[in-house]
Amino acid sequence: MENFRKSNQKPINLKTSSNIPLKEAPKQIILFAPAPDKDGSFNGSVVVPVENQSSSFYKFTLIDKNRAEFEFINNDRAVRDALSSYEMILKPVCTFNNALNQNAKRIITNKKGIVVQNNNKWTLNTKSEITYE
Repeated sequence: MENFRKSNQKPINLKTSSNIPLKEAPKQIILFAPAPDKDGSFNGSVVVPVENQSSSFYKFTLIDKNRAEFEFINNDRAVRDALSSYEMILKPVCTFNNALNQNAKRIITNKKGIVVQNNNKWTLNTKSEITYE
């Protein structure tokens, strides 16, 4: 600061203007899906923007209009149902970081999977990685 004063330069007055529009972060689009089909795809007509507390197992976060990351919804009902129907709910779209634990209280998504929308179907691109806790 001392060197600044000795140079006889005047400080620049930076004013903020309320006329400058602030860019808002784009809103993330979230969708919810029930159990996948056996081939790991999700029927597009049942992937919806509102979570169904009795049938949603996966949360999709859109990356762009045709791709989404997905993760397991870790709530008591989804964990209980997924453990009892592991082959139908988890196996088609998940890889496992530990052995199936029928007594697990949580299913943690360690790495989100990727799905791609083709016509009226979300097709599996990359499986998610989960851990039973």
